[in-house]
Amino acid sequence: MCWTGRLVAVFIWWLLSSASVQASGLVVGGGAIAEQDSGAAAMLQLAVEQDPLQELGGVQLYSGALVAEQDTWYLHGGLAKSFELPGYWSWGAGLSAGVYHSNHPQLDLGYDIEFMTRLYLDYELSVEQSLRLEVGHLSNADLGDDNPGTEFILLNWIFRL
Repeated sequence: MCWTGRLVAVFIWWLLSSASVQASGLVVGGGAIAEQDSGAAAMLQLAVEQDPLQELGGVQLYSGALVAEQDTWYLHGGLAKSFELPGYWSWGAGLSAGVYHSNHPQLDLGYDIEFMTRLYLDYELSVEQSLRLEVGHLSNADLGDDNPGTEFILLNWIFRL
């Protein structure tokens, strides 16, 4: 791993450790990640999110891990912003940076550092729990020689801590 990859890994570790102490929500989910030219692979997610920071306009710190078959994983940290809708609904968007690895030839994204953009729709089941439908894209933003990118979809259960 290059020095920038190590720097991002340390940053992600810091976000995960600080967010886990102050986390307001635990996100657990499953779904699929697109394979280049072939189909989809099963994927799991474990993440933590903090309460919105009012001094930053309600932005949340968000960090987590995505795991798929054949030693495919993505450790990331970033920001998210949610917007209320009528009733029990809300939607949001997020941007993360992190370290990516895969031994799966169809999930090789061409570089150790990848960026994740995502959109999500939440439905509040109770004060303590929500369901989230999330779609996103992983890309190295042309940092590497190859930038195939990939998409994913997840159904998450959020537990408020």
